[in-house]
Amino acid sequence: MDELMSLPSSPHFFLSDDPSSSDQQQQTDQPPEADNDDAMSDNNTEDMEKIQQMLKAYWDYHPSVAQRNIGAREVDDTESTFNVTSFRPGMGVERLRDEEPATFWQ
Repeated sequence: MDELMSLPSSPHFFLSDDPSSSDQQQQTDQPPEADNDDAMSDNNTEDMEKIQQMLKAYWDYHPSVAQRNIGAREVDDTESTFNVTSFRPGMGVERLRDEEPATFWQ
């Protein structure tokens, strides 16, 4: 995961090719993302937290080494079928597809 944190930031391009333009003009010609470095950093932190939560959930529910040694494995998308014949309000197919490992098997 350290390699994700060390990704280079996006390059800053100037819209003006005129060498006589002032530094002030060049600063205002930067893309809007250049001014949002703090917001991007916050998003990266949130993304990293989500990745860590997903990895933790994966290993919490993934077959253990002992289970894998006796043949346990994850079921591939092409090997599974879900049928919902009845459900309570708020549950159903949409809930099965919510990408949340903790609520997947409700």
